[in-house]
Amino acid sequence: MRTVQLEKFFDAVLLADSIAYMLTEEDLRAAFRSAWTHLKPGGVLLTFAEFTQERFQQHHTECTTHAQGDVEITYIENYYDPDPGDTTYEATFVYLIRRQRKLEIQTDAHIVGIFPLELWPRCLQDVGFQVQQLAFEGYDIPTFVCLKAIHAA
Repeated sequence: MRTVQLEKFFDAVLLADSIAYMLTEEDLRAAFRSAWTHLKPGGVLLTFAEFTQERFQQHHTECTTHAQGDVEITYIENYYDPDPGDTTYEATFVYLIRRQRKLEIQTDAHIVGIFPLELWPRCLQDVGFQVQQLAFEGYDIPTFVCLKAIHAA
């Protein structure tokens, strides 16, 4: 995402959940620059900041369960920031999988990036985008619609 060169151009680019794997400000800028490079003039980038430093809640945990037939999966997400002074936090996922009532436990741990909200539009603008931040009722994740100017180089 930071260094890809497809030698193709698109009307739109979506940087969704994968943007969370940008661990530094330089990573974030590189991903935005790569998107800008791959857009046609007048193209649009859509991205969002699922977590920001201002909105982060230490030990935030969510749990959901789904069942189909004789399989039940309980999914637990937990977010923990061991060093609030840096730009990363831990995202840990636990899967409780029951097949015919036999329990299997799987875990998945990730280090992901977290930045102040003001950094997002600044980095996008620095790369060359015209940025509009949107808010949607019932959806409190900052969303950015970014336009590559028609006369952009």
